[in-house]
Amino acid sequence: MSGPTRTLAGAAVRRVAALSCAALCACSDEDAPAGPTQPRDVVASVEYVGSRAALFLDTGTAPRRRVTFTGATDQIPGNSPFVPSFSDANLLALGPLSWSPSGRALAMVATLANDQSEVIVTADDGSAPRVASVNTQVILSTPDWSPDESRLVYAMSTGIQATAVDLFLTELGASRVQRLTTGLNYSQASGTVRFSIDGRSVFYA
Repeated sequence: MSGPTRTLAGAAVRRVAALSCAALCACSDEDAPAGPTQPRDVVASVEYVGSRAALFLDTGTAPRRRVTFTGATDQIPGNSPFVPSFSDANLLALGPLSWSPSGRALAMVATLANDQSEVIVTADDGSAPRVASVNTQVILSTPDWSPDESRLVYAMSTGIQATAVDLFLTELGASRVQRLTTGLNYSQASGTVRFSIDGRSVFYA
């Protein structure tokens, strides 16, 4: 495996594609997304303990702490009960990670079975995990938070073996998943997905 995946609450993420950026609804250049900025200095990192992924949190003022997962609530309609539970024993991979704008929540992509991954949302200390996407496909982008932290947007496959990738949005309060595109064939290698600053548009490249 490669080195640990790390994400810092407090460091701005600026990955707006300059050459090929399109919006799902009309917006001005001033709406171009700059990415979330978190006020708290907390480092979330993923490392492998044996063959399983593990999440660690480091505040810099206390010993680094490993987060233990034993399950997650799942209120997404239609999700399969046969997918392994979100627990340390089942984590094949974890990440990418994405802090919410306030730094009070963390979204992550968890892989629990072959040809499968799902979005998980936790509190900033890794507690209260919940499933926030369909759990029978593959997530192929970093989840991005809306400015008000009520929604997540991400790319997800609709076919087998991570094919036919389109954009999806989850309304966290309602546990509702909405498909935004059809036939987009998003590419993980060169793509990025972001909310606009006002949260009314979604940019992809």
